Amino acid sequence: MAERTDPAGRLPAVDLNGDVGEGAGWPVGDLELIELVTSVNIACGGHAGDAETMKVVCAAAAQAGVAVGAHPGYPDRERFGRHETGASTAEIEDLVAGQVEELIGVAEGLGARVDHVKPHGALYHRCWFDPEAAGAAVTAVAEVAAGAAILAPPASELERAARAAGLDSIAEGFVDRAYSAGGLLVPRSSAGATLGREAAAAQAVALAAGSDLAGGPVRSLCIHGDGDGAALLARTVVDALALAGVG
Repeated sequence: MAERTDPAGRLPAVDLNGDVGEGAGWPVGDLELIELVTSVNIACGGHAGDAETMKVVCAAAAQAGVAVGAHPGYPDRERFGRHETGASTAEIEDLVAGQVEELIGVAEGLGARVDHVKPHGALYHRCWFDPEAAGAAVTAVAEVAAGAAILAPPASELERAARAAGLDSIAEGFVDRAYSAGGLLVPRSSAGATLGREAAAAQAVALAAGSDLAGGPVRSLCIHGDGDGAALLARTVVDALALAGVG
């Protein structure tokens, strides 16, 4: 990824990733979102998802030429994997390996491959700050999906663990979540934690332009797919990035 702009004044291209297969946008919203992003993170049976949803969204992503990634999370469907369970590092390694392997099996059956992994929800946040949890997740990925990249917050323990293991770490920023000082996400329980379409589009452009809002420069921008209107949000973001000359 280029540093800032090329001689023509365009901003560097940035990956736009979307979380899919989580149920809320199933199936129409997910399929619309897939047509707008450049990579997807597919729920693989932990916080959400099952064999059928994995197959449908993986096939759609492959047909659209969109990179396929695994989105493992705590097996806590009641709370959508967004609450810390206190899982041990051994449990984290097992659940990440098992969920990623399941998606790999689906992808291979469709002639596709899993090229990245991004933990979901509370597991993602734990790996952000907990070096042991991050190491367990990365170890699992290295064992079952050699060569897969890790999507991680900039300057996080997850990013450090991936690099230490020799895996590509792709720094990620969120377009639809508010940031506080130091590149941390505003808790979902706080007012203003989730951004509307116009604010999200503006934040996407700022992140793509090299803003340190997320705690460092990012190579990928995330759109959550579990809320209503994710595809419309993605369209707004794509249009804003194009207007700003990204890509």
